[in-house]
Amino acid sequence: MSAPERIPPRSVTPDGAFVELLARGELTVRGRIRDASNAALFCTVALDGREASCVYKPVAGERPLWDFPDGTLAGREVAAYEVSEATGWGLVPPTVLRDGPYGEGMVQLWIEATPDGDDAELLALINAEEPGPGWKAIALAEVGEGRTALL
Repeated sequence: MSAPERIPPRSVTPDGAFVELLARGELTVRGRIRDASNAALFCTVALDGREASCVYKPVAGERPLWDFPDGTLAGREVAAYEVSEATGWGLVPPTVLRDGPYGEGMVQLWIEATPDGDDAELLALINAEEPGPGWKAIALAEVGEGRTALL
């Protein structure tokens, strides 16, 4: 199943209701996602009788990286969502920057994995000029010895 098929379309809740829910709803921490490299908390968010599962990553829980300024992960994840929306890719679930129980952080709609595991392959390098059905071309990648592949 392709990413756009796994991510609920915006039309499920008209007028950006997912974004509004994530931005304004009451966050309740349900648990920690232990395998994450940064603080990542599984939460619910509720507003006006609507509720959804989400991920909250507070800036205070970010681990420093050598290649990015400290405290920028949450903003970069929001930027990824905005770019995905602006380009029409629809690959990143609704994501906002907001205050939460542990300070400012990124809040993103939780997307359940498909039971058959089709979401295991999110990226692929192929020796072709066009992607197959259900895939989106991102860029050409150098794979060595002057050869390129489609990512």
